[in-house]
Amino acid sequence: MMKITVFSLLFLILFHVNMSASDRKTNFNKDWKFHRGIVANAEQPEFNDSRWRLLNLPHDWSIEPAPLQRKGITIGPFSKMTEGGAGGADTGQTLGGEGWYRKEFTINEKDKDKLFSLYFEGVYNQSEVWINGRKAHYNPYGYTSYKLDITPFCNPAGKPNVVAVKVVNTGENSR
Repeated sequence: MMKITVFSLLFLILFHVNMSASDRKTNFNKDWKFHRGIVANAEQPEFNDSRWRLLNLPHDWSIEPAPLQRKGITIGPFSKMTEGGAGGADTGQTLGGEGWYRKEFTINEKDKDKLFSLYFEGVYNQSEVWINGRKAHYNPYGYTSYKLDITPFCNPAGKPNVVAVKVVNTGENSR
């Protein structure tokens, strides 16, 4: 009887600790705005992204069909124009390009003294993260995850913040 009580108490403590830890995390994957292509000033908070596509993460724009499809040359994200790369057309290399993701969030008054960080499980390939128009991070390798403290870049509680992520896939790579 004593073992059951101790086990139950231990289980409740661990369960409570896990619940408390999860309260500190917020799933940030919903309602991002996305644009495929080169865009000037998209990292600036006042940039008008109202015509961008709304989507949820994870998302891989580099395997979407290329914006311009040419019969006999382009099929989906692939192009015979990349045949000159190592391995020729058999490699399945995509065209690559540039994509932008943006998301707005506001810090609640009760959270004003907390630390804020973003965790990226992978952003292929070269990524730049901007918070409120200020460059916060550059990651040159798309297969690595990274965590970024954005607290110093955030606006005070009640004022909107904008995260902008520029992603460049140069194409003709191992992806």
